Amino acid sequence: MLAVLWAPATIAAALLQAFRTADQRALVGRIGNHGANLARYAWGAPFALMAAGAVFAISGVPDFNADFFVFCLAGGVTQIVATGLLLHSQHIGSYAVGTTFSKTEAIQAAVFSALVLSEALSGVGWLAVALSTLGVLILNAARAWSGAGLPWWRDPAALAGLGSGAFFALCGVAIRTASLSLEDVGPIEAALTTLAVTTSLQTLIMLVSLTLAGKSGLGDLRSELRLSLRVGVMSVLGSALWFLAMTLQHVAYVRALGQIELIFMVLLARFRFAEKLGVAEIAGVGLVGAGVIVLLLHG
Repeated sequence: MLAVLWAPATIAAALLQAFRTADQRALVGRIGNHGANLARYAWGAPFALMAAGAVFAISGVPDFNADFFVFCLAGGVTQIVATGLLLHSQHIGSYAVGTTFSKTEAIQAAVFSALVLSEALSGVGWLAVALSTLGVLILNAARAWSGAGLPWWRDPAALAGLGSGAFFALCGVAIRTASLSLEDVGPIEAALTTLAVTTSLQTLIMLVSLTLAGKSGLGDLRSELRLSLRVGVMSVLGSALWFLAMTLQHVAYVRALGQIELIFMVLLARFRFAEKLGVAEIAGVGLVGAGVIVLLLHG
């Protein structure tokens, strides 16, 4: 019965991510990339731990195993690396280049899921993933390509974006593997437990790396308490929904449906900031929408 929740959970997560991204961009301008990334984990981890504690009090403590912690760590590290590569790509190239190539994650997730989890997609599933990915590529390519005349395989920004997509895909596979390894609990309990452990490990990793680099950490977050707390809360709520969706459904389907975030962002730009949409952008939104419809009918 809970299996049908993967789609609404993914859509809600994508909506939260769209708003969190807008706030995080503002936070980057005030405390930098490292501080903004730390906000996602440092403020999110306590809420995730409280949610997991509530679950333990009601359902009991899960039967943990070594694989669970290994894949939680793998998921946490790959997400940090993916985010770093995406930010690097946008820094050396443009936002459009980095985002475009990182959004190949749905197709890469399908490949990694087949290799690691032996979860192959159906023909209709591949069609849905391909439609949504093509729509995102068209939508983003319409926005200020800055490849400096280089083919994508020689463009450092494009390669960094592609690497970001690969690590985001690996993150999804690792999270699903960790969650499914908790065999004695339901999907909601497994997702919240995986979230609590993963975000705690990410917070520890970020704090240690910032300390070793001689950068400030929690002090920056306190100086922008309201905004950083909002980013952290939206991040942990969104992650809880992503983790639940990936516990219930193939990672590739979740990532493909998650492309609906781009539609939310386009609508936000159109109606909040009065930005005009070009033909390519409308076509991109249409393809993403078609992929979403196929996924919802198929999934």
